[in-house]
Amino acid sequence: MRGSLRFWGDWFGRPMDNYHIPTNAGYDERQQVLTICFNGGERCMIYSPKGIVNEPKHFHIQSARKIVWEWNYSGRTPEALYRRVYDWENLDLTMVESRGEQIVRRKRVDPRGSPALEIC
Repeated sequence: MRGSLRFWGDWFGRPMDNYHIPTNAGYDERQQVLTICFNGGERCMIYSPKGIVNEPKHFHIQSARKIVWEWNYSGRTPEALYRRVYDWENLDLTMVESRGEQIVRRKRVDPRGSPALEIC
C-alpha cells in the first residue's frame, strides 16, 4: 500500500498531496513498537499497535498508544529533522510538531471514529 498519511484523522499535508511508499517494517516485541520506513527516508513508530489491516488497497492500524512520525524537510542534518508526536495526555490526543529541538506547533486532535494510522 502507498499513499497519503492520516494520523487519527489528521492529514500529513493536504489530503492526497503527499505520496509515501513503505520500504520496510519491523516490530520490537519487547517495547511493542512497530517501525515503518518509507522511500523518502521518513520513519513512523507506532507504539502498542492494535487492529492492523494490511491489504493491497487498504492499510490501517485501528489503535495505538502513541505515534511518532519523522521526516527531513530538506537535507539530512539534525536541524532539518521534523517530528510529529501524537500522544494521549489523560483522555486527550495531542500532536506536537518539532524541528530539531524546537517545537513549532501543538494542537489537540479529535480522533473520533478514525484509525490511529491510515495510508490512503
